[in-house]
Amino acid sequence: MFTGIVEEIGYVKSYSGRSYGSELVVECKKITEDMHTGDSICVNGVCETVVAFDRNSFTVNISNETLSITNFSNLKQGDALNLERALALQSRLGGHIVLGHIDCVGQLLSVQKQGDYYELEFEIPQSNARYVVYKGSITVSGISLTVSEISDNIFKVAIIPHTYENTILKNLNVGDFVNYVAQSGEYTTSGELTGYTPVQTLYTTERYKASSSSTDILSVNWRVIYKDPNTNEVWISPGIVNTQYDVTADGTTRDEEFI
Repeated sequence: MFTGIVEEIGYVKSYSGRSYGSELVVECKKITEDMHTGDSICVNGVCETVVAFDRNSFTVNISNETLSITNFSNLKQGDALNLERALALQSRLGGHIVLGHIDCVGQLLSVQKQGDYYELEFEIPQSNARYVVYKGSITVSGISLTVSEISDNIFKVAIIPHTYENTILKNLNVGDFVNYVAQSGEYTTSGELTGYTPVQTLYTTERYKASSSSTDILSVNWRVIYKDPNTNEVWISPGIVNTQYDVTADGTTRDEEFI
């Protein structure tokens, strides 16, 4: 798993076809510092496995399935790539949980500079638009972003200068294709998922002693099951919504905090 916080911009060193798909060699510096063969690396939002590496580059094999649902088939030597190493359990989760399993590709429609900030407008395929939620998280070529506006299958994101300058966003041109992973289930609790109806909520609880408090902590994790009444298709929100309560000796709760 990843966070969508880009660690480094790498560049396509070589890209060639193979019987199984393609071989991509990425030139980089930072993320090879503690790299091992078999590591998962997020490359423009796609979870790829390192099959070889040296101090300044690493190699991944890209399957035909990945080529069919990402923008990797358009890569060429010298193209910039967003790179991120897999999340370690002790790391801070600065963005949101990113699996690296691409939902679809879409296009950049416009870039508006607003002072030092930027507003980018993207198009997403109509069939995937229902998974994009206002104020929800979306991964755009490996970058954790928040949807600031959505209309039909067009959405906008607001970009701070740091994100723009330290990712491949600065390299994109209008009409370029990007990879999308829509992960907004943690915000979808009461029917905002277009076409779906919430039918059941699942809870798991855990009670434990807080090291810095005399009270117990009750941790509640929940996820919502949705169903499309027309097709009976079922969708389950990611189980990452966590609510913690301080529990007093008499069992009542206080100091509710959402994390």
